[in-house]
Amino acid sequence: MGLLPIWYNPSMVKLSPEQREAIRQHPGMPIYVVDPDTGAKYALVHAATFQKVQALFADGDFDPEEFLPLVHEALAGDIDAPGMELYDEYETHRPNS
Repeated sequence: MGLLPIWYNPSMVKLSPEQREAIRQHPGMPIYVVDPDTGAKYALVHAATFQKVQALFADGDFDPEEFLPLVHEALAGDIDAPGMELYDEYETHRPNS
């Protein structure tokens, strides 16, 4: 299936006031919603963001295993920063909730 233009979606539904407010309060972030009948969870994202993600998978050549080393490389400076070793023992010191 090829990429469809953002404006073409025969199943498009309108946002509820609650969803619209959540989007307004958290711009640029996915908004998680749940179907109360089935318990299925969904993420609302801006259509332009969805198209970017969809393009990653469009040709079928995307392999997450190839992507993970790039993520590790990008985060290495943060992971190895002084003080981050405290997070290695976070569960030991986490307060019970």
